[in-house]
Amino acid sequence: DFDLVRKTLLQLDPQKYLVQDWSSRLTPQNFFKVYVRQTNRLIDIYHFAIEPETRTLRYIFSLDTNPMFPEWIKIRERRFTVPTSFASVFPLKKTLFDGIEVFLPNDPETYLKRYYGDNLDPVKTYDPLTKRYEKVLTHPYWQREYVH
Repeated sequence: DFDLVRKTLLQLDPQKYLVQDWSSRLTPQNFFKVYVRQTNRLIDIYHFAIEPETRTLRYIFSLDTNPMFPEWIKIRERRFTVPTSFASVFPLKKTLFDGIEVFLPNDPETYLKRYYGDNLDPVKTYDPLTKRYEKVLTHPYWQREYVH
């Protein structure tokens, strides 16, 4: 639930992170971004619709109807709207993220491969000299359409 997620995210150190609601007006309360101050990057926190009849979850792409959102990003994001089975997600597991307890899918490898393919190696690596994440251009992820 949106309020619980917000409450949890607000436990993150505000010196390191800024929690932002990026939900659209047409589909409110379903999309956060967390700004990481050290890297000047955003982490997407998605929300899902639960489909009990098919025992699946479906990512809610709240910005799909936003006319200001570029079409190429919409195309890229729509691939995540494919339903995911309950079995790969539930029961959720607990883990720590920067000192707060968060949940992750029961079978994270299967879950991630569904969206990103078989190669789960990092698509970017942190370069301490530039203090930025740099693309690993040999990774198959970068061969997909509409990735940047």
